Formats: sequence, C-alpha cells, structure tokens
Amino acid sequence: MPFKDVTWYKVNGEEVDENTWSSPTKILVLVLEGGVIDEHDELGNRIADDTFLIIMNSDQGHIKVKIPGHGKWNIVLHSYMRHLSDKEKEVNSGEELEVEGKSVLVYRRVSS
Repeated sequence: MPFKDVTWYKVNGEEVDENTWSSPTKILVLVLEGGVIDEHDELGNRIADDTFLIIMNSDQGHIKVKIPGHGKWNIVLHSYMRHLSDKEKEVNSGEELEVEGKSVLVYRRVSS
C-alpha cells in the first residue's frame, strides 16, 4: 500500500485511526512520502523528494516502535548523545526499534 503525503502511525506500526487520533501520546511516528508531492516546478516538471520516517519520543524512558510501511530505512539525523549501533543505523519495516527517551530519529527510505 503506498503512503499518503503524510501518514501517522502508532508504536505498533499500525496507522493512526479516528479512535486513536485524540488519544494522548508521548511518541510521534510519521512518514513524509516525497513521491506523492502534487506540485510542479516553474518548468512544469513534477517535484519529487525522498521519503522520510520521523520518530519523536518526548517521554523520559525508552519506547519500542515497530517500523511502519515497507522497505529499508537509513538514518539521516538523530539526537542521541552517542554513536548509533549498526542495527539503529539501518532498519527494515516490520522490525522493532527501541527509541531512547527525549529523542528524535529521522530515516530515509532506501528501498521499497
């Protein structure tokens, strides 16, 4: 299933639905799909970008997140105060990732 331009996810990897949209949470998981941008540049060429997975944990503790969607993701940016393990640098959809407290992770999809 292709992503929308922005898709919000729960920590279990499922898309946020109407019942959970208003529920309080300390973690945000979203995908920005660059391939579905519906705009053109001044020459009429379709604008497209990479697809990014963004995980933000505002909780003090670690939270496990199931990587949503499909494909492989490589780290672009993180707020950890340490070097990432190889398992954290490249993640696959469906895998579980432990996200440190008070942190942000940004991944770029490298394969579908």
